[in-house]
Amino acid sequence: MTQRAIYLRWSWRDLRARWVQVAAIAFIVALGSGTYSGLGSTTAWRRASYDASFERLRMHDLRVTLAAGSSVDAAAIVETARSIPHARMLDAAEAQLSGPVQVDASGRGKTVLVPGRIIGVETTHGGPLVDRLFATQGRTLRATDAGAAVGLLDVHFARHHDVRPGALLHLSGGHTVRVVGLGLSPEYFLVLGEQGTLLAEANFAVTFVSLETAQQLLGLPGRANALVVRLRPGANARLVRKELSEALAARFPEVGVTISPQGEERQYRMLYDDIAGDQRLYNIFALLILFGAAFAAFNLV
Repeated sequence: MTQRAIYLRWSWRDLRARWVQVAAIAFIVALGSGTYSGLGSTTAWRRASYDASFERLRMHDLRVTLAAGSSVDAAAIVETARSIPHARMLDAAEAQLSGPVQVDASGRGKTVLVPGRIIGVETTHGGPLVDRLFATQGRTLRATDAGAAVGLLDVHFARHHDVRPGALLHLSGGHTVRVVGLGLSPEYFLVLGEQGTLLAEANFAVTFVSLETAQQLLGLPGRANALVVRLRPGANARLVRKELSEALAARFPEVGVTISPQGEERQYRMLYDDIAGDQRLYNIFALLILFGAAFAAFNLV
């Protein structure tokens, strides 16, 4: 019998005699190396996840925001965007109207009175086509909801206070909105309060309604105070931003306008900026787990 055959025979004998220890060592090594590999690669899958989520809901490439307290004709601001020299670079442009409100979501024996925001979006022709809404429970908005007192409530706030589809939200001004669904919009993957408060889902209620409904609730019929623009692939965002700024200044010289690219949105920037910092923390835990697994395996051996 050769020396190799003898070693194999002895190893097989020891494996059968100590299979519990061998299985434990294998499990510990697999657990340590698997955890290290998983925690060490969170940057790649988090970035891919964010990219896919923002793309699926078609987050705006450019956002036009009017000065606080200002509004313009909703149809006119969309028409202005579509009249720029390189309008062919635009994939979609939609007006929005938003404003602060007080929200009373009390129910089930619990008093919930918080500040919030009404966001009116285009619901005709399958819209919104920019900053789309995704319903996690119930339904999203439809074309037939134009002018109706129904809305999609931000799911973060709803889960925190156990608000369900069918509930009534009582808004400042004596208005009432029925919740038809709970959901998300790309600007509110991470909820920030009006003052920039982080993780404000417990104290800030965002409700999406049709543009016509928002105009009724905020007392601004036919008006808008924002425009969201989605560009075609390969479009020159800087050029479109420049032309859009010039066109809006010429059409609405009395209104202050801010045009923000996607990367400057607070929620968007914070989500991506957190990736690197979180990865450093994950790396520390991953190394501790790997060293612990190696030490445990050594002891068993």
